[in-house]
Amino acid sequence: MDLSMHLLVIGDVGVVDGSRHVGDEAMTESLIEQLSAHADYRFTVISANPAETAAAYGVAAIPAPGFAATDTEAERQDRITAILDAARGYSTALPHADPAWHAIRATASCDAVVIAGGGNLSSVWPDKVAERVMLGRLAELFGKPLFVSGQTIGPTLTSLHGEQLAHLLNGAELVGVRERHSLEITRRLGVPADKVRLTIDDAAALGSPSADELAQWRPTSAYCLATFAPHTGIADREQFIRSVAALLDHAAERTGAEIVLLPHVGPVDASVGVEGDGALHAEIVERMTRPARMLPVLSNRVSAELARGATVSISSRYHPAVFAAGGGVPALAISVDEYTDVKLEGALDAFGNAAYVFPVASLILGDVVTGFDLLWDGRDDHSRGGDAATARIQENLEWWRELHATIMRSPSSPASWSEPARRTPLLPDLAERVGGLRALQASLSRRFAAEIIGARDRDADLAAANLRAVQFESEIGQAAAEREAALRRVGEIESALHAAHALMAKLAEPAFDFALRSREDELRALRATKTFRWSAAPRRAYGSVLNRVQQRRAAENGRDGGSRPAIE
Repeated sequence: MDLSMHLLVIGDVGVVDGSRHVGDEAMTESLIEQLSAHADYRFTVISANPAETAAAYGVAAIPAPGFAATDTEAERQDRITAILDAARGYSTALPHADPAWHAIRATASCDAVVIAGGGNLSSVWPDKVAERVMLGRLAELFGKPLFVSGQTIGPTLTSLHGEQLAHLLNGAELVGVRERHSLEITRRLGVPADKVRLTIDDAAALGSPSADELAQWRPTSAYCLATFAPHTGIADREQFIRSVAALLDHAAERTGAEIVLLPHVGPVDASVGVEGDGALHAEIVERMTRPARMLPVLSNRVSAELARGATVSISSRYHPAVFAAGGGVPALAISVDEYTDVKLEGALDAFGNAAYVFPVASLILGDVVTGFDLLWDGRDDHSRGGDAATARIQENLEWWRELHATIMRSPSSPASWSEPARRTPLLPDLAERVGGLRALQASLSRRFAAEIIGARDRDADLAAANLRAVQFESEIGQAAAEREAALRRVGEIESALHAAHALMAKLAEPAFDFALRSREDELRALRATKTFRWSAAPRRAYGSVLNRVQQRRAAENGRDGGSRPAIE
């Protein structure tokens, strides 16, 4: 058996504009790490920054196939068709320098295609859906097995994307999903249950960094690790910042731990300034009454290990909660819309802690402070849950084992999933209020997502109409210029015609004079003939008679009132 199989992997990786996303990077890094533990795989990774990805993970990397969020849906579908046509041999379907040729060649030459973990199989990110749909179609075209790992699916899906994902997932040999919500969507999409596995996030089992790298950033005393994304959902940004500052002040007072804020999205080079999560963290610290430490964006492994070593975790981002819960750390999460609520509930539910996902309205109303106290008071329960977290990570390693075996066509038993023990429930009244606010947030979020998708389509239609208008204006301008040129040519032709007439008249005048003189001579000769002279008397008599007849008719007409017809 050849263990050096070549896998083509797509994940949301690659530093763009100097900014990186720790969670997205960590999922692909973990996939490379976990599969490499089973065999000597060769990886080619599709990346937004191939050179950076290749250097970071020691793999081959190729550019993304060129879908853009600003494209219209029709443009994305046309591009998928063009890429597939090019793959079938119609070389003129794509320009020679089109980046999609890299994906075509890599799919044709690989042994299998793997879609790494992520939360982008949603209509909110239509370009990411198009990338993965395109890659699945290429795998199907070239007869390559397809595998999907650690996905959140939806919760927002248009009918088109639902149909496309149904085809994509049904065409995969093994599908991993990271929430019960996503598992239910696969059932609705008609994906056979025997090929779907409920697991946890791909990055949950990411290995530790070197001791030296960790020591550079890890606090020497107990700390509360916090991460907040700039997106605040239905909450006013200023309200959100003030509420988070109050929550962290309370956490510091209650635990006696240092507050450490760790961004997961932002510039790799901290010297360029504070952006992304870090910019929001700076505003939060400014409003806190207690001291807090702000860290820059760190490596995937250091970020994961800092979460696993915290006393408690508070986050509105997904992966800090994943890393903390996977390390048996009490974690509290704040969701800002239906999408983050689905993900965070899945992350904490896997470890029996779903009760501690709070909607942003609960943060503004102060219920999260009460929830934090309950979480802290039950920390011993969470400490005992560390064994459960270890067991869950072991189950996740079973997922990687099964994935590897399926890729290798080796016999394997399905990865297991045990139901977690529910720990430290909320008080009944608080649980009811939080549940109601989460449901309200989900309803508002669905409506808002639908409006965004509708507006995006309208914006795309408007952009296309504006482009057509610009083209029409250009054509009108060109037609006007052609008309002016034609009028100038007509004027030039008229001038030339007048000149030609004048020239012809000048040239013809002697001939006319000669012809006229010739006719005058003939008339004189005619008048001088005897016949002309002899006809003079008859001509005078005829004229006299004709004159009298006309006079008589005029007189008769006068008497009869002009009623009688004239004699012809």
